[in-house]
Amino acid sequence: MAMETPARKSLKCCPLGKIRMLYLTWGEVIVRNGIFRNQVVEQLRLTSQSSDSLELHLLSGMPLVNMKLLKDPSAFWRDVSAFYKKLDAEGIRFSVRMIPAVSAWFYSKRWQFPLYRWFNMGYLKRYVRRYGIDILHCRSYQATYFALLVRKKYRLSYKVIFDTRGLFPEEGLIKHAYRAGDGNFVHCKQVEQYCFSHADAIVNVSETFSEYVRTITDNPNIHTIYTSTNLELFHHDKELGRATRAELGVREGEKVLTYLGDVRTSGWHQVANLVRLFKAFAAVYPVSRLLIITEQDHEGLVTNMAKYGLGAEHLLIRAGKGQARINALLNASDFGCLPFRNVENEVERLLGYTMIASKTGEYLAAGLPVISNQAVGAASALIRQERIGVTYAEEGDVLHFDHTLWQEKGFSDEVRERAVQVAHTLFNAKENAERYVDIYRELTCLP
Repeated sequence: MAMETPARKSLKCCPLGKIRMLYLTWGEVIVRNGIFRNQVVEQLRLTSQSSDSLELHLLSGMPLVNMKLLKDPSAFWRDVSAFYKKLDAEGIRFSVRMIPAVSAWFYSKRWQFPLYRWFNMGYLKRYVRRYGIDILHCRSYQATYFALLVRKKYRLSYKVIFDTRGLFPEEGLIKHAYRAGDGNFVHCKQVEQYCFSHADAIVNVSETFSEYVRTITDNPNIHTIYTSTNLELFHHDKELGRATRAELGVREGEKVLTYLGDVRTSGWHQVANLVRLFKAFAAVYPVSRLLIITEQDHEGLVTNMAKYGLGAEHLLIRAGKGQARINALLNASDFGCLPFRNVENEVERLLGYTMIASKTGEYLAAGLPVISNQAVGAASALIRQERIGVTYAEEGDVLHFDHTLWQEKGFSDEVRERAVQVAHTLFNAKENAERYVDIYRELTCLP
């Protein structure tokens, strides 16, 4: 393969005793949140198992006003309790702090930013001092900005890792929280620069993301760690695939294109784009169906698909009830896809360029070649480099495909093996745990 395993740093020193690390999420609603469950809780569990020198904490600041709490408080706190039990079993101290904010304000206007720290700066100071925290690993911008302000105000000495996850100011433009050039957007860009300048390490989820970050900050300590996939749960299994295809009623020779996650009329991946992609797929593979693995309303999705000219007879819609079930459904598939949305401006182009969806690693781990819109820059670059799928450009209603591998009907076993290898090299949650531990050790080394 052309790709090599990312280099691990050779560390000449590390502190005696435990490294006490606090993972901080701030402003996110963690309940019924698959990304939090997989990318935070599961990753911390594996990180804890990867080293005896760590003492791990997780602190989640959640907005007091959020629909999940207001709609069903008992279910909300049951889910929080389940996190407590799971993390406690791994020896990870988990704490929740309700903050005086509204969940819809996550992409905050200038006057809303202070609400995310009111009544909590002293709390975080006390927490850090009580447990002797060495490192705050901060998920996204709100958490990083909060941690840096507390460190400065109270003259604390902990290290801060800025785990970016996405381009927060530009996402705010897409979500209509900001307008380009207005005071709120300018302030958010100032927050971004403060975080980049003062963080002790920056971690991004793709090489294209890290390339972009290097153009807007002089901070030299930049790392790329792809999204994490648990390879104990996601793996290629031909027998499982055959059994699941039979259960789904997939015919002999029928090709299955799969999309994992919610797909709506707005958002990152949209119904219209997915329908266009499937129609192009069906032009190459006339006997085919579209499998959508999602927790969203299935009847509503069928109705939306019909509006764009795709009837129910072409659809298989299934709920992903747990990762084992998702893995079985992926193994019943022939291709995974990343359809994205119509790119209409430079902000959308930049967001797409730096993005790599967490579903990418899950597709690859199950041995699926991936068909990706070229606007999903990180995934497309990986697909082309490793020859593990097909990329295409979308111009209006016309899709222009890179045909390098397209005519390998269903793709050869060699392509599937390459896909699995890429998953093991870049998306392996256990390897990612060790990469994070390397950064923790680097930051706590004596000069």
